[in-house]
Amino acid sequence: MHEIAHEMLHRGDRRTLTTKQVRETEAEAVAFVVCQSVGLQNGTASQDYIQLWHGDASLLRESLEAVQQTAAVILGALPRASGTRGSRITRQHLHRLVFRPDMCADSTNT
Repeated sequence: MHEIAHEMLHRGDRRTLTTKQVRETEAEAVAFVVCQSVGLQNGTASQDYIQLWHGDASLLRESLEAVQQTAAVILGALPRASGTRGSRITRQHLHRLVFRPDMCADSTNT
């Protein structure tokens, strides 16, 4: 999913207008949202990857629209199954991407 997100997000001019940090964070954020939406759990892999690239909540907020739109396109192309969630990214998604629950006092209120 991460590589598909790269193909959708970072072709052409956008690739040269963004840093590697932004590209890796965006692609992993899309992968996280899509996987969560279809019920696939990847543990802390997305958070770990984003932290490896020094991604943070601010960068994710700046990329929110691109991540949201890309995840929506991917999810829209998948067959609908009952119980799947939409592709809307919430503050809770951002928090889970950036911080591990065991590192935060209260991971549900941000």
